[in-house]
Amino acid sequence: LLLVLFIIVWKQQEKRRSNVSLMKNRKANKIARMRLQKAAKLRKENDEKAFYDELAQALWGYIADKFNIPKSNLSVDTVKETLRAQHVDEQVTDNFVNTLHNIDFARFAPGDSGGKMENVYNEAMNAIMQAEKQLR
Repeated sequence: LLLVLFIIVWKQQEKRRSNVSLMKNRKANKIARMRLQKAAKLRKENDEKAFYDELAQALWGYIADKFNIPKSNLSVDTVKETLRAQHVDEQVTDNFVNTLHNIDFARFAPGDSGGKMENVYNEAMNAIMQAEKQLR
């Protein structure tokens, strides 16, 4: 009897693991948090370029994994459309998009970085947390 139960449970888990898009969706938040932790470490090391690259990867990767969108198809418009299609609040969608813009601006525009890294990091963390809360 235990053997039969074990086999049934094992088959169900195997079936879940074989669904790649479902696994990516489930792990999107965890992977984004790991990238944010890495970005925090880079911020402490004062490595601006790597920091902003990691933040961008966290946000873009979160959307790509959460909604099974190939990274080559990602754009700000795709993010807006996808979040709206999932009935995410307009404010949360706008915050997410603005955070992406702020990261790109910080990555590619020269300027004073004093305190900016901390602000952008907090924006990115909040954007992911708000989106995740809305999508549950």
